[in-house]
Amino acid sequence: MKRDDLKLINRVQKDIDELSRLDDDKLLSILKTNLSGSEMDALSKNLHRLGSLYLRTADTVTQARKDGLLQHAQNQVDLFETWLSQRLIISAEETARLLQISRQALYKARQANRMFSFVRAGQHFYPAFFVDETLERVQVQQVCKALGNLPAGGKWQFFNTPSYSMHSKTPIEALRAGKYETVLRLAKAFSDL
Repeated sequence: MKRDDLKLINRVQKDIDELSRLDDDKLLSILKTNLSGSEMDALSKNLHRLGSLYLRTADTVTQARKDGLLQHAQNQVDLFETWLSQRLIISAEETARLLQISRQALYKARQANRMFSFVRAGQHFYPAFFVDETLERVQVQQVCKALGNLPAGGKWQFFNTPSYSMHSKTPIEALRAGKYETVLRLAKAFSDL
């Protein structure tokens, strides 16, 4: 579809919006005043065609949205599987075992925003950096807590995206390098966005 076609659709939509604000008597009065009988017949035919076009367009847009959502969902599944196979995320059972805590303690840490998880088929999977022995567990959890109620995807993005303010290192890399205070400040700023 060309850009001019989209402009035409938008113009028609605006005209229809204006006409739809008129009550039936006003609309009929305008039509009778400005159109002959044959013009009314032609308008009636064109309105039926326009109605069919709108129904087709609505169906097309609805299908495109469904296709886009399905593709997005498939991409998320593929990404999850990649993270799982690369052991970037691990099961709740393994997380609790490696941290030597109970599943209940893991749940409480998640509820307090000290940890976060991704849920798939009712099961929780935690980022492996929570059990990484090269990181100070308390520091990672405090940074996570500073991110507040951001969704898991937002927290994941924060921890794994290089930052200019940390010389192109990810917050995880900066924590390993002893830059806890810098990462904590950045997390607080990130949660305010």
